[in-house]
Amino acid sequence: MRDTQICTECQDAYVPDKNSKFKTTDMENVAAEDIDISKGQAEFLKSLMKYIRIGELAPMKLRRLFNKSNHMKYFVNENWGDEEHFISLALDEKNSNQISQILYFLNVKNKIERVPTKQDMNELSVIDIGDYEKKFKTWENFLDLLGFDPWYRNNDSDITKKLKNIRKAKANNSRTDDYEEQEKSNLFLKNDTLEETIKKINELRTTIKENFEKKDSEENYADYSYVEMFNLLEKYIEIMPNKSKYDNIKDLS
Repeated sequence: MRDTQICTECQDAYVPDKNSKFKTTDMENVAAEDIDISKGQAEFLKSLMKYIRIGELAPMKLRRLFNKSNHMKYFVNENWGDEEHFISLALDEKNSNQISQILYFLNVKNKIERVPTKQDMNELSVIDIGDYEKKFKTWENFLDLLGFDPWYRNNDSDITKKLKNIRKAKANNSRTDDYEEQEKSNLFLKNDTLEETIKKINELRTTIKENFEKKDSEENYADYSYVEMFNLLEKYIEIMPNKSKYDNIKDLS
């Protein structure tokens, strides 16, 4: 991000001062590869899309917005360059950049009237989901930058019904569940060596992850991905000092 950009991470929202005098310095156009959107800039792009209806994300509409709003015009000038340069960045879907990716995502959001999931974007977006992850490192980082739940998946009524049916089916299989709980209780023994305990933990980890993958593949019925949350937990464990990992490992039994 350039040092001359006026938006910083501490600017959580784009709120123009209507009483301020417009003073700005023409800035050099920022190259697409040099764009690094801050939270304040993300809020500006979100506010911009509030004035754009479905199917209206086009050069003429953006020019009209800038002609009507000096605040928007000057914000663009002081962060990315002149208006025409911004418009070319905003509408570049073939060689997408952070600006065009955010605006395209928000355009899809307006169309389906909810926050798009990864699955939605794979089905509806002309910009590959991998391009988002290249520009923003991860999909979760992208959602978090825009102020959305980074672990959001979906929560419509049909999915809620499916979840209830799944829970009901599990309740009918309570005997099987009780048996599985008994098996788990016998997994770790007090006389296990440290090596045996670690081996069993790794085996259990593999089993848990496989079960989570099955759950995620059955239906997109949950608000959160089991696998994504499990992977996040693993990353946290990886950065823990080894001493903290294994000191009390026998207590698991």
